[in-house]
Amino acid sequence: MIKKGTIKAFDSGTYTATVQIAGSLSVWLEGVPVSVSIPATEMVVGRTCAVLFLDESNPNDAIVTAVYGVASGAEGHRKWSWSDEQGWDKTFILPFASTNRWVKYAGNPVLEPSAGEWDSGNVQRPCVLYKEGIFYMFYVGGTESTLPSKVGLATSTDGKSWTKYGSNPILDVGGGGAFDEVYIHQASVIYDTYESDSNKKWKMWYSGEDSGGVIDIGYATAPAPEGPWTKYASNPIINNIKEGHGVVRLGNFFFLAVPNTSYDIRAYYSGDGISWTSIGTILTRGTAGQWDDLQLRYTSVYWNQGLWYLFFGGYQQATTLYKLGMALSTTGFAWTKWAPNPILGVGATDEWDDKYVYGPSVMQFETTFYLWYSGQGVDSVALPRSIGLATIEVA
Repeated sequence: MIKKGTIKAFDSGTYTATVQIAGSLSVWLEGVPVSVSIPATEMVVGRTCAVLFLDESNPNDAIVTAVYGVASGAEGHRKWSWSDEQGWDKTFILPFASTNRWVKYAGNPVLEPSAGEWDSGNVQRPCVLYKEGIFYMFYVGGTESTLPSKVGLATSTDGKSWTKYGSNPILDVGGGGAFDEVYIHQASVIYDTYESDSNKKWKMWYSGEDSGGVIDIGYATAPAPEGPWTKYASNPIINNIKEGHGVVRLGNFFFLAVPNTSYDIRAYYSGDGISWTSIGTILTRGTAGQWDDLQLRYTSVYWNQGLWYLFFGGYQQATTLYKLGMALSTTGFAWTKWAPNPILGVGATDEWDDKYVYGPSVMQFETTFYLWYSGQGVDSVALPRSIGLATIEVA
C-alpha cells in the first residue's frame, strides 16, 4: 500500500526520514528508510513524498519511494526532475508507451565470447550496475555453446564499449557434491549502501546446478566488484527453481523474482537477503498461441521512484523464439503484463540475435534507459550467445 506524506526531517547519514502521513496531524513516522535512488538534495523538509508500506499492519515496515512538488511556502520554479510532481507513476511508464520504442545499438553485440578463454563458447545474462563513473557488468559464460558455468566481470565508461576483467572468472563452480557443482546460470548483483560491513558491500545471488540437474540459488559477498567473492557457508538459500532470477533492495526489504519449475514467475521477500519468504506466483505464462505461452524465464527487477518493472524472457512453443516482455507493479506483489508485449524481438535473419532475445538488465542513466540483453542466432556456432544493448531516449 502506498500513502502520501510530508517530509518533516531527513538524516543523510542514515538515509532515513521523519514523515507525517497525509490526513493525520498525529501520525509521524520516524526513521523511515529512504530509497537510495532519491538524491539527498531532493529530501527537502516540507516536500510531499510517497511512502510504500510493505506490511499494512506494521507502520514501521515502510520506505520513502518518491518525492515531488516544492516545499510548503517555497516560491518560484525550478528545473523539472524525475522526482517532481508530474504524476510520478506516469512519468516512468511514458518511455514504454508504445511498441518498438527500444532501439538496438548499431554496434551490437557489445560483449562476445573470447577465443581460447574460459568464456570461449558463450557470454550471456548480464547484470549491470553503475557506480562512480563506471558501468560494471556481471555476466555468465562458458566453453560450451549454450550453457554458462562461471561468472565474469566487464567494465565500461559508456555502457557500449566493454573491457573484460583480466582475472576472470570472479566466481567459479563449487566442488564435488556442491549445489553449484556443474553450472552457474545467473548472477544478480547489488551494491548495498546500507551494509555496514565493508567486506559485504557487494552482494551476489547466483543460481547453481548440481550433478542431478537441480537448480538452486546461492549467495556470495565481496568488498569490491572484482572480489574476492565469498560464498555463504549455508548455501543454497532458495531451492528448486529455474535459471534467470533478479534481485532489488528497497530500504530494509529485499525482493527476488525467479522462474519456478513450471516456468511461471515466483517472488520472494527478505529482510537480510539470506532468509526468504515466498510471495507466490506473480506472473504466469500466456495462453496457447501467445508469444510467451511455453516459458517465462531470465528475469530482471528494476525499481524507479514508485514503480516496479519486471523484465522477462518469453518463449513461444510454435515459433521456438525467445523475446523480451515487461510487467508493471506499484507494490511488488500484484503485477500486470504490459499490453504491447513483447517489447524487444529477435533480429532479422542471419543477425546475431535472430533466434533468442532474453536475459535483460535495465537501468536509467541521465536521460537514457539502457537495456542490456542476451542474444543468440539460429546458427549457435557461427552466432554464439552474446550480449547486446538497446536504448530509449526520454529527453
